[in-house]
Amino acid sequence: MYTCSADSLKLIQERIEEQGLNRVIVSSCTPRTHEPIFRDTIREAGLNPYLFEMANIRDQDSWVHAKWPDRATKKARELTRMAVARSRRLEPLYTEDQSLVHRALVIGGGVAGMTAALNLADQDYDVTLVEREQELGGLARNLSVTGDGGDVRAFLTNLIDRVQEHPRIEVLTDHQVVKSAGFVGNFHSTVECCSDPTQRLIEHGVTVVATGATEYRGTAHGMGTDPRIMTQGDLEQLLSQPSPTPPLSDAKSIVMLQCVGPWDEEGSEEGFYCSRICCSVAAKNALRIKKQNPEAQVFVLYNRDIRTYGFQEALYTQAREAGVVFLRYQEGSQPQVSANGRLRLAVHD
Repeated sequence: MYTCSADSLKLIQERIEEQGLNRVIVSSCTPRTHEPIFRDTIREAGLNPYLFEMANIRDQDSWVHAKWPDRATKKARELTRMAVARSRRLEPLYTEDQSLVHRALVIGGGVAGMTAALNLADQDYDVTLVEREQELGGLARNLSVTGDGGDVRAFLTNLIDRVQEHPRIEVLTDHQVVKSAGFVGNFHSTVECCSDPTQRLIEHGVTVVATGATEYRGTAHGMGTDPRIMTQGDLEQLLSQPSPTPPLSDAKSIVMLQCVGPWDEEGSEEGFYCSRICCSVAAKNALRIKKQNPEAQVFVLYNRDIRTYGFQEALYTQAREAGVVFLRYQEGSQPQVSANGRLRLAVHD
């Protein structure tokens, strides 16, 4: 018979009443799924639900030591003894109703932050949206099209208008959160104007952190030493100009070097991590270059994998079909960039 079966739970309640038990210990499976069941059971029998202890002799014993039943049984006894020892120090706990502040604080005025603010406001919650820049939009302000050709600026303009016109959303641009305290349902945060020391206190029940990210702009591979060495964000802005603009307009061969970060800087001990968007952005921009200049040679160098997630895989396929060359280099054999009038990049295939 399982300890969590209806008959077993009824038997536990009967023993509590018959013997006046003031603690209950259950040695069985995981408390992650079953602890609430047993707590409700002893509460219905008149015992404080927090005077309960559970020994997980399934996940932490029988399942992992199935080949050694004798030793597993000994361990089960020890786990149960420890649970009994812990139960002796348990104290009853009591819950109480707590009022909640029906206002949300959203930190970050990019697409994610504005979308969260709108979703909350449309559910009739008041929202304070804090953005440290002078304007809403975040990184999306530097984008023009999506991978499938969607107009980012039109989408962003519409989103900003909806946020600013919503009666339940208060927008604080040029502000940042400097201090926050409280507990679930009752927080109070201090926001400060970035251009002067003015501060105000905001009471809120929930916080949404949507502070976004920043593009890597370090010194790896000659970044910052030559205007022709740029980030994908810089390239995106050049591609968005009405007409071809130097240095892109003069380029006959373009190399996109992926997986670049602070770990590539000399003496750095930082470990590699994947942003999950760089490959898709590279494929998108490579396609735009080929569309503007079909004769241009475009190479995408990477050292892990091409990680165009989900439906973004179509971008990779289209780029290959358009003549973009994807080349993998080995870990520890980084491409070498040099500039002597002309930019040169050496890579071991």
